[in-house]
Amino acid sequence: MTEPKDPTRLSMADIVSRLAPTLGQEKGQAVVAEAVAGLGFAPILGFTSAQVSMIFDVLERTPGLVGLAARFARSRAPDGGPFLPPFAGPADPFAAYGADRLSRDDLVALFAGPLGEEKAREVVAAALDRLGTKAASFDREQSMTVLDALCGEPGLVGTVARFAKVRLILRPVLK
Repeated sequence: MTEPKDPTRLSMADIVSRLAPTLGQEKGQAVVAEAVAGLGFAPILGFTSAQVSMIFDVLERTPGLVGLAARFARSRAPDGGPFLPPFAGPADPFAAYGADRLSRDDLVALFAGPLGEEKAREVVAAALDRLGTKAASFDREQSMTVLDALCGEPGLVGTVARFAKVRLILRPVLK
């Protein structure tokens, strides 16, 4: 007979599930196991909220896609808290933006988590200026054009733009 799972603790699988959509299951398991081992935690009983926060602190400092995925996963935690409840699956990040248009603020919101609000506004404004538009909202095709312009940017801006573009592509066709 197995012990009932403690609802205040997360398993390694719970933590990996936050990273797997971006990194893949195997890479997610490897980076989480490495962080857990580096911190000296024993995964057998699961992890407290504080331990999960420490694991994500380590992962967020990892350069490249791992750090980005960890920052993104933490940004999706309810109330911005370190404790992550069981993952319910990918949410539609565009659902709140209405059925057929994205505003400038909606575009900024796509970048604000990883880049911060100020940098996100600066990046989106620069892209819109390069495209020569003063429009306040954008249909799907126009939104893709803005994101395409940002995909070519080096570093984190380009990476975040590529993720945003994929999320828009995977969203059901706008009516």
